[in-house]
Order: sequence, then structure tokens, then C-alpha cells
Amino acid sequence: MTAVGPVKDIGRVIEVCNPHVAIDREELEPYYVDCSPVRGGASIEQLERFLVGSQRPTHQLLSGHRGCDKTSEIYQLRKRLEGGAAGRRYRTIYLDADAELDTNDVTLVDLVLVIIKRIREETEQITFSWTQWKHLWSELLQVLERSDIESKQELNLGIVKWSWAIKSNPEARAGIRKAYEPWVSRLLELANDYLVEVRRATQQQGYGDVVLIIDSLDRIVLKEQDRETGKTNHDALFVDRASQIKALDVHMLITLPISMCYTSINAPQLGTLYDNEPVIIPMIKTWDRKSGKDDRGLDILGEILGRRLDLDRIFDERETWLTACRESGGSVRDLFRIVIQAALQRRGERLTRQDIEAGLASIVNTYDRLTWGPFLPIFVHVSKEHQFPDDVDVTLKRQALYNLFVLEYQDQNGTPWFDLHPFVRRARAVKQSLAPGGGDGC
Repeated sequence: MTAVGPVKDIGRVIEVCNPHVAIDREELEPYYVDCSPVRGGASIEQLERFLVGSQRPTHQLLSGHRGCDKTSEIYQLRKRLEGGAAGRRYRTIYLDADAELDTNDVTLVDLVLVIIKRIREETEQITFSWTQWKHLWSELLQVLERSDIESKQELNLGIVKWSWAIKSNPEARAGIRKAYEPWVSRLLELANDYLVEVRRATQQQGYGDVVLIIDSLDRIVLKEQDRETGKTNHDALFVDRASQIKALDVHMLITLPISMCYTSINAPQLGTLYDNEPVIIPMIKTWDRKSGKDDRGLDILGEILGRRLDLDRIFDERETWLTACRESGGSVRDLFRIVIQAALQRRGERLTRQDIEAGLASIVNTYDRLTWGPFLPIFVHVSKEHQFPDDVDVTLKRQALYNLFVLEYQDQNGTPWFDLHPFVRRARAVKQSLAPGGGDGC
């Protein structure tokens, strides 16, 4: 996608608002809006301060709902780090887990191998002897030759082939895991020897150090592994393998699912398992829970939309795009979804409230098909109290957060509170439950 100014042609709405189209860092810049004044609480700058203030590599966690614009914030952090905004320049290496891994099925072996691959891609043009890289690659091939992986000849061709196999070939992925899991401690040791070279080479380029940013790990599909304990595949990776992830001797910023911060039995320990308390980017507030009035966040969402679309040319009036902003719940991605669906439903040359409502109806149809029974008492409580019930079933809470049924917001002092996603609130069963006399509370 090529960066453009706000488009005036309604026919280009789908193009410029498609949240699934990858945008390079340079292309993202014209679209960025600082949302920190209306998010409240923690900010991504806290990660920067901790990193810069540490004398050794740090391993930090970043979370937030999908669609809260974490990737845009990460790009801004990269810009600050590489530009030396805090007094020291860092070379950032960015890994998009969604592009490199099968997020339906991720293990530590997968992650470590694609980390090695991504670092190699980012540094192979640097003139350096790379002795440790040659050693690492040699040992990788030795293990490969002793394995029974069917595609071993293809993997011999280079490290890029490995990530393709891990992401797209389940049989090869299973074979790679079987071969390298018993060898993972040695793999980490060799990776660290290579990282010493990488850090030294980048320092020769004028950088103070290297920061590895692993984005989109929060998209790993949630799977319960033990009903009795509530343990999930998220716990298996982020908690059980935390010490091995931290064994990589390089600054790391890792995204993780927001449900981990509230529903894992290990959630209180995340700050000690890693090097800092997780920073959670909340949704943009669209209303003030104390006054009940619209929040400044609506104007911020309008500004985000206005960076892509000429609001006066695309919408018939201000209240039309404000409705889209309000019904997004503060999710930038869902704001774009609403506008795209409205554009598909439109009847005139500009989008109207009727188009927005039609677009919302097409989205909410999916929610109407869901069975909400176990969630309804929780939704009633969250709608009234803006917190989960104290006795909430942890599995339902995890699903509510992971699937964006319930969204987290924060006051300016960092106090978290929750509300139903407006899409959920519009679902027939939920609407009936929330009506006076329609719900049984908790």
C-alpha cells in the first residue's frame, strides 16, 4: 500500500481502510496519530525508558487488544530508538510473527528458529567475518542431516526455507520440532554466540545496541490444554518457556495476548518472569464512564480516519463518521471495518447514517449467530459495574477478552475498567439481557 493523503474518491475507501493490507514503516508515518492523551495509564515510552536505563539486555512484554493499534505504537518506538531520541541509537530488528509463523500452532523451537532467520536477514549485508554465524549454520545442518525430515534437502538451501516450512508445511514443522526440541539449549547457546557478533557489527555502524521486536504473538490462537488447571497454549509458551526466551542475550520486546494479563494463574508473576511489568495499551476511550458523555477519544478516532479519508467528501455530515467512531468501541481496526462495510452498502455518493447502520448490521449478524448463554450474566455485570464479577469463570473471562467481547480501557491514573464491545451490545440476545428486567445480573 502506498502512502497517500486523505482520499476524496469514495471508491478508494476499501483500499485505504483495509486493516489487513501490510503497510511499511515509512508508509505508516503519515497515518500516525498520537493517542496517548485519550488512552490513559501506561504508554509505550515506559518500555523505552526501561530499556535505555538498563546495563544489560532486557526482555519486556507489551499487550493490548487486537485492533488497539499496537503495531503503529511499535513503529513509533522503533523510530525513537533508531533516531536516538533517548540519547542512544539502537538498531531495531522487527519480526512479524503472523507473517513468519502459523499462529494456530507455535512452540519455542519455531520461535527461536524464525528469530535466527530474521536476524540473519537483517544483518547479512553488513561486512563482517560472521564466524559464529557459520558455526551456528553448520550445527543446524548437522542436526538436520541426522533427522528424518522429508524436506531436508530443501532446507539445506538456506535459513529462509526454514521459516517457510515452519509456517506452511505441517509435516516439515513437526519434523523440525522433533529434531531440534532436545537440542534447544544448545540452539540458544549458539544463537547467543551469533548475537555477540551481531551486536558488535551493529556497534561498528554507530548503534549502541540491538533491539529485537517480536510483534503479533498476541494473535496466537487460544487453546485450552488442561481444563482442571485452566492452563492454555499461551501459558505453555510465555510462562513455561519464559526462562529460555530470556536466555537470548539481546534486548527483546514481545507482544502477548491481553487475556494472559488477566486470566493466567501466572499473570501476577509476568513482571518477574520477564524484566518488567507488562505494558498494556488499552482501547481508545469513546466515552467517560463517570460523566457518561462522549470522550475526546471520538475526536482522535476521527483524526485517525481523517488521515486516510477526506471526511467532508466521503461522509454526508460529522455525525455520520462520529457514529462509526462511537460504535467501534475505540478499536481502530473495527472502525475501518465499519466504514468498509458501509461503503459496500452505500446508496449515494457519500456515506450516510443509514449506510453506517447497514454496515454495522452486516457485522453484527455474525454476533447474532453465536450462543451467548454463559456470557450473559457476565455481560450484565460488566455493563453495570465496568468490572468482571469476582466469581467469574476464568475460562469465560479469558474468551471474553481474547475475542474482544469485553474491552479494556484505562483512566488517566492507569486504573483499568471494562465495557462491552458495541458489536456485542447490539447482538439480539445481549440487547434483550441488558434491557430493564431482561437480565438476571450475577
